[in-house]
Amino acid sequence: MAKKNIEITATHLGGKDTIFPQSYASIKRGNKARYVEFHQELKRSSVEEDVKAAYRKFFSLPQDSSNNRDLYTPQVLFEFKNDRKFANRHVRAEVQAQIIYYVHRLKFEPGEKSIPPFLCIADVDETIVTETILWESFYNNPTYDWTAAPSSPDTKLIHDLEISEAVGNMRVLHPFDLNELQFLDDFFHRVYTNAIEKSLIVKKDITERNFEDIYQSWYNKFAEDVRNGYKPSQYFICDIQEGKSYIRQDTSRVYFDIEEGISIPKKLNLKDYMAFWALYNKNRTGNVDVIRGILSKADRLSEETQRRFEGEFYTPVHLARKAIDYLDVVVGGDMKQIDWESGNYRLWDMACGTGNLEYYLPAKSYRYCYMSTLHQQDVVFCKGMFHDAKVFQYDYLNDDIDRLLGQDNTIGWKMPQELVNDLANPELKWIIFINPPFGTAQNKGKADESKRDISMTKVRDHMTINHLGEASRELFTQFLYRIHHEFKNKQAWLGLFSKLKYINANNDQKVRETIFRYHFEKGFIFDARVFDSVTGEYPIGFLVWNLNKWEKDFASQNIIVEKCNKKGEAIETKVLNVIDKRLLLNKWVNRLPATKVYPAFSSALAITQERKDLRDRISPGFLCSLCAKGNDLQNQKYVSLYSGPYCSAGAFSVTKENFLKAMIIHAVRKVAKKDWSNDRDQFCKPYNEYLHDEVVQQLGYVEGETPEFPMDFAYDCVVWSLFANSNHTVALKDVEFKGRTYQIHNNLFPFTIEQVKQWGIQDQDIAITITAEDEDRFAAKWLADNSENLSKAAADVVAAASEVYRIYFQNLNSINTNRYKIKTWGVGRYQIIYSMTDAEIGISEMNKLKEVHKKLGDKIRKRIHPLGFLR
Repeated sequence: MAKKNIEITATHLGGKDTIFPQSYASIKRGNKARYVEFHQELKRSSVEEDVKAAYRKFFSLPQDSSNNRDLYTPQVLFEFKNDRKFANRHVRAEVQAQIIYYVHRLKFEPGEKSIPPFLCIADVDETIVTETILWESFYNNPTYDWTAAPSSPDTKLIHDLEISEAVGNMRVLHPFDLNELQFLDDFFHRVYTNAIEKSLIVKKDITERNFEDIYQSWYNKFAEDVRNGYKPSQYFICDIQEGKSYIRQDTSRVYFDIEEGISIPKKLNLKDYMAFWALYNKNRTGNVDVIRGILSKADRLSEETQRRFEGEFYTPVHLARKAIDYLDVVVGGDMKQIDWESGNYRLWDMACGTGNLEYYLPAKSYRYCYMSTLHQQDVVFCKGMFHDAKVFQYDYLNDDIDRLLGQDNTIGWKMPQELVNDLANPELKWIIFINPPFGTAQNKGKADESKRDISMTKVRDHMTINHLGEASRELFTQFLYRIHHEFKNKQAWLGLFSKLKYINANNDQKVRETIFRYHFEKGFIFDARVFDSVTGEYPIGFLVWNLNKWEKDFASQNIIVEKCNKKGEAIETKVLNVIDKRLLLNKWVNRLPATKVYPAFSSALAITQERKDLRDRISPGFLCSLCAKGNDLQNQKYVSLYSGPYCSAGAFSVTKENFLKAMIIHAVRKVAKKDWSNDRDQFCKPYNEYLHDEVVQQLGYVEGETPEFPMDFAYDCVVWSLFANSNHTVALKDVEFKGRTYQIHNNLFPFTIEQVKQWGIQDQDIAITITAEDEDRFAAKWLADNSENLSKAAADVVAAASEVYRIYFQNLNSINTNRYKIKTWGVGRYQIIYSMTDAEIGISEMNKLKEVHKKLGDKIRKRIHPLGFLR
């Protein structure tokens, strides 16, 4: 028989705080070992994951931490902490707020997981279990900001919880109190073995936002059983309304009141049918707004329309839905919802395509929406989907430009007159909701035909006149330019899906200084691979900007966005720093003019002569070339060292004057960890070039004094660079380039001639090449001069490398020297490592070098952010 009303608010069973009990004598023999092990694991816990592992094992809980929840089971939802002190009421409110966020997601977001009837928050020595239904007034409240990450919940929710009676009545149990642990053990046993009292079950609501996902689940279970005459979607719409479908046990049928006076019986699997409706609340007939909104979108449920959207390239609708939530929070004020019924708001999407952005707007908003697109077929489609919206064909970058930007009032408007009138109405508040196209016209000589004229628009002509430079070639920036002029001095918010370059890219600085100094309100970022056909790892952002707030200094804003997983769930926050181009790392190093022709490299061993815009010049005192293309993490793979000028843009000559800084740049840019979210993060000059007091304190410098650059870090970077995979410097003989013959030395060869001679060169032809040498290469002299200054990690790398190089020279007779163009003694790391790998010589020594080199890289990486190279 089902156990009714499980007591989780019982009085404190222990009576005394008998923490860390001395005896387990009162525990049944079968449980004693479990209890002892549980306490031992809790005592060893140092992080939340340790606490979770202890609870999982003790209570035999399944592992389900999907969607960034600590642990989910159909009966109990868990949130684990480490030593948070739940006796403190504010702490209880903070942790309860986090778990309430997960409940809100389960109740209102897509997904078939049921809402557990119990919640448990636990740390090392405290546990609270409570009924989910007790918190209904909180997780059902739309006025909280549910767009935030659960780890950073709305402060208003925390405050309301803290002063609530429910948090005040929470009973904190102590698993180190044997009586209380026995109570918990018994409680969880009953929860997981008995049926749950119906009054404790929390069902999901069907809303205009989530009905499509619920329909898909319903369709998979029952569509084949309801086909005949009516579409499955019509049966579903009927079924979700309370009183319009019902079960007759005498016939074992479900009856659907599909139309007035028509009741159709269908033979469904009643067990599956009842299980489905055990998860969801049907919509009451009084809630007409929800039904009206669902009916307005019901065409989307047809199979033909569904197939069209399955291959949709445009903004995924679940992210458009999340964006609408953000607009509600920003524009909706205290109610966190835009008051469409007031008639005071207008929305315009100037690149609506097939309307993915607008699909989850409430149906009552459509009469206030303008949707324009380039393609007539999209206009036809959107008119069928959004019956009340004003949908029209319009070229936002060319139509009406002479009237708007050229101020030629003799020309009539192409946009609908109703839109003209609304734009002229100072009382209206505007929302620009857009995912503008991205495309860049290439420079002449570089572009293929498909790219050459992509951004040749009337807006670009005006941007060129206003000296906006490279940014004018971007279609995206052209949209921003017109929006800036269209909505100047209006009450307006811009909700923008885009890459993030307009915030921090060097080429867009003038845009930020002239037309985009708007106030940031709220935003989120997600992996671009969520979009179909996108393979690159970089962030796409949806950011909301207040166009009525003009910032004196755009870069001074604190732009903090939510970082989301592919489902659109916020998991943590990220700061998007706006970096002045004067602070960029590539401007840190002094670059001497390159005047001397020298063979240009396209890879470690390849010389390039036939190329447009060939970069084949070196500076006086040339040691090597550093390719440092761009200034952000997306260009990390291009950062490399070469023995001649790199053939394309982005490289500079390394000389003894800038050697140290060049090696630091190389190491910092290669060692930094790249993921999809930091693709556009900019590398900066270190803080001693542009110092903040807080950073001085963080690094341990005396406040008020300008610190010197930490030379131990510089030396680590040099050693790391000399033995990095991206060190493509080589030595080549008799290289023909533009009618001349060159002997290319490897100035980054790291060991002295004397060392090499001591090792012995076991190849007669190559041994001869060292006999006439009397001067060590630059890197060898640098290492010899600074050997006493090297850190242990750096010294370990040099020692491991010397073993690899020794084995190389002593086995040269067994190496395929021709394949790697090895004709002289002072060859590059690239030539040595790859030739030894092919010959399967020195594998263990090379693995040792790889190991200590990685440790040095890890050491460097830990200081990249504190020193200011990434901000």
